[in-house]
Amino acid sequence: MPQLIPEPVRVARHSNDPLDGDFLEQIAKCSKRTRDSRLTRINHALQVAVPQLQNLELMSDERSVPHLQGHYMHWRPNTARQTEEHFSDGPLRLLGLLWAFLAGSAPLLLEEPELSLHAGVVRLIPSMMVKAGGRGERQILVTTHSEEPLSDQGIATEEVLILTPRKDGTEAGLGC
Repeated sequence: MPQLIPEPVRVARHSNDPLDGDFLEQIAKCSKRTRDSRLTRINHALQVAVPQLQNLELMSDERSVPHLQGHYMHWRPNTARQTEEHFSDGPLRLLGLLWAFLAGSAPLLLEEPELSLHAGVVRLIPSMMVKAGGRGERQILVTTHSEEPLSDQGIATEEVLILTPRKDGTEAGLGC
């Protein structure tokens, strides 16, 4: 839930929060090398949707509370800096999806990743995941009611399973 990330009250220090209110703490707990590697890959992938975003890094404030800081290119010679408090829901949601993609090796279920994202960005989610990389060994299952993610040319017809409700159950079929 991207709305919880910039909330100052999220620092309740609840680990394994099912709503990911502890997302920034999860990032902070990673080793610096792993964290920086993932943030670099995520930043590279996000530039498809947010081309002005030049760099993402984790910072801590005076209370040792972690914050994400993005450096944005603009018309001035120095980049503008924003923390997660100023990010819109879309980039925060994408960042969370890409972090989840890179953060494990078990199968990952992304349920309707298109929620609160512009249709043009939703079409880019599969290519962002490819750009973010990973070891390529992780199985990703995506559920969606949207056709936009399926418009990616890199998705083969046999990778799509369509579930159709019927009177006596649900029918599964291959293809778009």
